[in-house]
Amino acid sequence: MRSLLALAAVLFATVASGKDSSVLVPRVNNIVVTRDGGKVFVTATATVSTAGWKNARLVKIDPATFAFRAVPPEGMAAQVISTLTATAEVKTKAKAVTVKAQRNALQAPLATQ
Repeated sequence: MRSLLALAAVLFATVASGKDSSVLVPRVNNIVVTRDGGKVFVTATATVSTAGWKNARLVKIDPATFAFRAVPPEGMAAQVISTLTATAEVKTKAKAVTVKAQRNALQAPLATQ
């Protein structure tokens, strides 16, 4: 419940500021947690039904939860399956990381050393 409230706050702040036209992607398909030189990263992929999506990114909601956001195309767009990928550094001691989309959320254990 707490992360849902945090997600709502992030979304409201984004809409209220009028500076960000990104939205939650419809579905996150896969997340992978990797380690590189002592840093931990999460990479998420999503499939969208049109071309022209841009600026895919993972927005931190709390230390172990991210919202997968991207800017949809403006106007008409080719109806073609497209894949989006986004990566973010995870800075938490939690045991797992979660990536949220409009219709689902996926969780993966954090990589161990």
